[in-house]
Amino acid sequence: MVAGLAPGEAIVNPDTMFPENGIEMIVNRVEDVDAEKKQVRLADGGKIPYDKLVLGMGSRPVVPPIEGTDLDGVFTMRSLTDAERIHDYMEQRQPVKLVFVGAGFISLEVAALVKDMESKGFEVDVIELMDQPLPLMLDPELGA
Repeated sequence: MVAGLAPGEAIVNPDTMFPENGIEMIVNRVEDVDAEKKQVRLADGGKIPYDKLVLGMGSRPVVPPIEGTDLDGVFTMRSLTDAERIHDYMEQRQPVKLVFVGAGFISLEVAALVKDMESKGFEVDVIELMDQPLPLMLDPELGA
């Protein structure tokens, strides 16, 4: 959406992707994880056994405690609504210089998409506090 892609092109569609890859989507709340029995107990009383458990808790953008994060033209991005707001701003204001604070997965993905829009002539910088991109995902050797 930010880079001018239609929402369907930019977002994974679980309705088709999950079944095609043998993934069952269960919408429920986890009440308990029994590591000894290797099972998850759901709010509706159901129990799901597992061999390996991955906790995908979701997240919210971390906004650093610095001046200016509340100014016009400063955004966080975690949802389609956020992407639409950024896209609308870019269409209306036509900025030339884009700065991404944080070299996490979403920042790098969007920065690459925007940079590929050569016809728009965007200048893109990514600023990261740590000494490598994707600092929470890659070990230092891979991130170097």
